[in-house]
Amino acid sequence: MKPKALKQPRKSFQKGDADLKRYIGLDVHKNFIMIAAVDRVQETIMAPRKVKMTQFDDWIAGHITPEDTVTLEVSNGSWEIHDRLRQHTRNILVANSNKLKIISRSSVKTDKRDAMVLARLTSVNILPTIWVPPAAVRELRSLIAQRKNHIKMRTRVKNRMHGILMRRHIQRPMKSVFSDKYITWWQSLPLTKVEKLQVKQGLEQIQFLKHQIIELEECIGEMSVESPWKEQVVYVLQIVGIGLMSAMTILSAIGDVHRFSTAKALVGYSGLGSRVHASGDSYRTGKISKTGRKELRTALVECAWVAIRFSDHWRLKYEELIKRKDPQKAITIIARKMLVVIWHVLTKKVKNKHITVETIARKMLKWAMTYRLATKQGGSRPAFVRRELDRLGVGRQLKCFIYGNRHFILPDSQFVS
Repeated sequence: MKPKALKQPRKSFQKGDADLKRYIGLDVHKNFIMIAAVDRVQETIMAPRKVKMTQFDDWIAGHITPEDTVTLEVSNGSWEIHDRLRQHTRNILVANSNKLKIISRSSVKTDKRDAMVLARLTSVNILPTIWVPPAAVRELRSLIAQRKNHIKMRTRVKNRMHGILMRRHIQRPMKSVFSDKYITWWQSLPLTKVEKLQVKQGLEQIQFLKHQIIELEECIGEMSVESPWKEQVVYVLQIVGIGLMSAMTILSAIGDVHRFSTAKALVGYSGLGSRVHASGDSYRTGKISKTGRKELRTALVECAWVAIRFSDHWRLKYEELIKRKDPQKAITIIARKMLVVIWHVLTKKVKNKHITVETIARKMLKWAMTYRLATKQGGSRPAFVRRELDRLGVGRQLKCFIYGNRHFILPDSQFVS
């Protein structure tokens, strides 16, 4: 049967039609973009058409006006397309892929249909959208993801080498066998020719990944003392259990904290909130939803384990929880409570009340010492600590503190109450 022809548009699609409110859907692919457009009553004003990626900029310049609303689905290249469109219109929406599948589920799926669905859902204002992160957030997220992938790769290599020892029933030293001082130990093992080659390449991979991870962490550390992160990281870093890499991971996942009107909204975004089933007289809660950004949830759980070791406040809460819950559920609750604290300190720009000023000063010093950040900024470590204490508005009377076995004398505070 001959397929039915596409409906021809009754209205023109020209850049000069400024009085016509247009809704444009883009189905983005690697080499081309399928484009369709409708008006406010969902009448087709441009039947779906394919535009090559190399010609897309020219097409934008000749067709898009500031009054147009353009929609695309989130994908690997969606941020680049978003930035190219932003030069011509501010009305750009990025659709939430997971929710869009539920709304537009159909037995027939084509590029033309997808572009038209995006345009029509936008015209009736029911398109599920996501927040578009600015360039600084995207860059930090990419570094965080790359570091995570490198750590996973290093773990896989180590596990393969542990497997060789297990097959040969070789007892490994109690300490880490992957440090430089154990290279000779590995080389002296009674292994086959193939196993020796695997061990040799495994050690080389571990060293290579180690240097790569250090480079990534150094870059992330340098970003922590640059805008926009330097104004935020101090508020997260003051919380016991959160280190610099965890703080930057949390901030990159949250992005603009002011887009969450309440702490509960941020908890829901993290996936640490409980699933709820409420119908009639029935009300049940289940496991955590695990929606939102996984790295935020993972980082908070890891920080929660550290917090209960070094903070009396969090340890007491955890001990109370494990009386009626298993440890994993208890630590998840601690992670959720820590996220609530993060929302409050970021939105209100206040000090965390569950920590002393001296402890904050020590955490700020550790930050300053990480990859010599204070020195790279041309200042001393005590001056770095004083600046961050002033940013928090605390420690004005603090003159010195102890870190390890050393006394650090702080310069006078510039904070004016």
